[in-house]
Amino acid sequence: MSVDVMEYDLLMSSLAKKSDADDAVSMSRLLAVLVLTVAVTVAELVLAQVTHSITLLVLVHQNIYNVITLVVSCVTRVKGERSLKNTFGWRRMEVVGSIASLVFLFSLCFATMIEALQTVFHTDHLDTMHHPEWIMLLVGSNLAVWLVSFFVIGGYSYNQSKAVRQDKPNRRELETVSACSSFMKKTRVADVTRDLCGCVFTFLTCSLVYYQVVTEDYSAYLDPIISMIYIVFLIWTCVPLVKASCLILLQTIPGNVEVSLLKKFLLQKFPGILALHEFHTWTFTPGTLVLTGHIMYQNEQVYTEIHGQVETFFNSQGFSQVTIQPEFPPSGDPSEEDISTCTLKCKSEECGERTCCKDQETKCLH
Repeated sequence: MSVDVMEYDLLMSSLAKKSDADDAVSMSRLLAVLVLTVAVTVAELVLAQVTHSITLLVLVHQNIYNVITLVVSCVTRVKGERSLKNTFGWRRMEVVGSIASLVFLFSLCFATMIEALQTVFHTDHLDTMHHPEWIMLLVGSNLAVWLVSFFVIGGYSYNQSKAVRQDKPNRRELETVSACSSFMKKTRVADVTRDLCGCVFTFLTCSLVYYQVVTEDYSAYLDPIISMIYIVFLIWTCVPLVKASCLILLQTIPGNVEVSLLKKFLLQKFPGILALHEFHTWTFTPGTLVLTGHIMYQNEQVYTEIHGQVETFFNSQGFSQVTIQPEFPPSGDPSEEDISTCTLKCKSEECGERTCCKDQETKCLH
């Protein structure tokens, strides 16, 4: 067996062994964080109108986005059960909710960016932030709520990224995961930075205004300028979530799956398989991989003996939904053409034109 196939087997086996139960969050925890977040968001929204702070308003927008994602997570757990109408349940609601809430956040940020630009370029709109000490106290409350969310659900950004992102495990992670606690595995610098950037920018603005670091003539420009920097930074940190959500909804090949290596390893592991074609894999939800394909076996007896092992192999590699169409060669001594040809392909020309893999090269043993 080649080294690249062995590495692929190790990678996929480690992914399959990762239990979703370790990252599962109970409904009571989500509701507790949701109630606290709603309370601090309402308070910040009222104070933003009283103090005319644009930076605080952007922080409110980020908290509204956090509230929406928490609501979607709660609804997903309620509606996650399978039924005859929804055979997979509403398990993709978090992915759809992620992209929808991000679009809503971008809309709010765009409107606030326009307001900040008008404040900067129209002198009659300039107004120094009022009561910065009140805002600093509320930012402290916001930080306290985030600490609760961090210890309860891993933080807002961690909960949001878990719904759409499936990272590639590397060898270093495989070697150290047993020595790390489940709490430390949740900690990601990027997620923490994204969660706390609003508190940092808002507290910075209030401190500069409260301690009169700049002259009064320029103090009015601090809030709109810092708010624009905050908006740009926030949108930049949201780009990976948008990309991950779109890749799942477009049913692209999962980033942790190498189809060519998977086919090569399958042919080496099961000599009774002659060829593979119409091979597709995609992510239904993070951690739920779907695989469909046509497998040509040597004969019906070989199919009976190893088909269960083939399905078990796919399940062990992290594919939870597997659909295999068995095929058999037209003769006992098949030629290269017989092996490379789909025996169950569409008979009509119209159907053949709609086949997605009509130009795909068949992976065969020879």
